[in-house]
Amino acid sequence: MPTDDDDMPAYLTRRELEEVLDQKLDQKFAEFRSELNQDRAELRREIADDTHAAIRVSSEETRRLIADDTHAAIRVSSEETRRLIADDTQAAIRVSSEETRRLIADDTQAAIRVISEENRAWFRAIDDQYKDLPGRVRKLEEAVFPPPPPARRKKSG
Repeated sequence: MPTDDDDMPAYLTRRELEEVLDQKLDQKFAEFRSELNQDRAELRREIADDTHAAIRVSSEETRRLIADDTHAAIRVSSEETRRLIADDTQAAIRVSSEETRRLIADDTQAAIRVISEENRAWFRAIDDQYKDLPGRVRKLEEAVFPPPPPARRKKSG
């Protein structure tokens, strides 16, 4: 392993170099996975806090953002790490898309129920307002229009 002495050149064996590179690679992968998990958690919080914001954030935008992070990590990583990150990214996109669809459907159904109930209440208010209308009209007609005179019968004769 390299020493901290600046006066001596530190030579690494191939095995030590591979170990250091593997450690760095593992560290970078763990950092990326952590960032990816944080991004995923942040996205879930945004969806839970504001469904309308989740509607505006399309699957394509989510894919683009995750792909940008993925491409940055791929530049630093090996082929195996690239494959693992791609699998994680695809799984995150599927989970995010499915969860977004479910939340949108739930919110849409709730909004339809609310609107339907508001319409029912509105129609009930109108119906209640006019339920005694026939009786009121009859009273007004009797007050304004005198009853017709009784019909006279002709005497036969």
